[in-house]
Order: sequence, then C-alpha cells, then structure tokens
Amino acid sequence: MPNLLDDVFSWAAQQPATNITTVRLAIASNEITRNNLVSYAEGTLFYRPPHHVGIFWTSAQFASEANGITQYFSDRRFAPGGGGFATAPFDPNNTDPLDVTIVAPGFLSTQYSITVHSSKWNFQFTFDPSFDAATEVIYGAVGPTFFTLSLCERNSQPPPQ
Repeated sequence: MPNLLDDVFSWAAQQPATNITTVRLAIASNEITRNNLVSYAEGTLFYRPPHHVGIFWTSAQFASEANGITQYFSDRRFAPGGGGFATAPFDPNNTDPLDVTIVAPGFLSTQYSITVHSSKWNFQFTFDPSFDAATEVIYGAVGPTFFTLSLCERNSQPPPQ
C-alpha cells in the first residue's frame, strides 16, 4: 500500500530537473523523561534527486538547509504582550535550529529514514517512520521521544533568474 512519502517522492521526481522543488514540514515531539516536554518545529525541505557521488549512489531525499528548521519548546515560556509573568509556552524568541532529512528507499534499503539533527546540542536521531493512512501523519519514536511529522504546500518553481 502506498504511503504519503511514496506520493511526495513520486510527485517530486516528476518535476522538471532544473526546478527548486520543496515541501513545508511541521514536526511535533513529546519527550516523557523531561516533564512531558513538547516541541514544535517548522520549515522547508528541498528535494534532491538520486545521484552518484563518486562510486556511491545516493537515494532521493528531502532535506532542510543547514539549521533551516526552527524548533519551539513548551518549557521556554514568555509573557504575551511583553510584560508580566512568563505564562505562555513556546517562546518565539527562544528557539533552536534543526536539520531534517527524509531519505527514500534505495539500493541498500527498503525503508524510508528520517534524521533530525541539532547543531546546537550536538545530537542526531534517525528512525524508520510509520504512517497513519487516515490522517497522512508520519510518526516514529526514538528512545523516550515520540515524533509526528506533516508535509504540506508542495511547490516546484524554476530558479530565480
């Protein structure tokens, strides 16, 4: 049965090779070992078709630019309106950058893989995603952290002149 990633990668592969092909990404995570810390991240992923690097074959992927995904946290609170006590979660002035890559199955793999990397905290999680057909939500877990991913706003445009 095809899944959302099959559909997105198939669409991207059909776009003109010279176009800049993108999708918008939204990630929510919940980490139970840190007082149920919740994060939300968003940004753009760029399609990179399969290609050779020397003698090696690289699978198609959607990847952010370096530090191109912005991550917000439920434990980083702020005062709406600029004053008073810190009462609201997800301080927009206290975020972290992430890199996210989704790699299609290739020569040596039959599964998609998703990598979330933080240059600030020097960690990297990689997991094989699962899919919910009814909601088209992609999900997976790494240790105590559960991730959900959504892809939207497909776009393919010629590069600026």
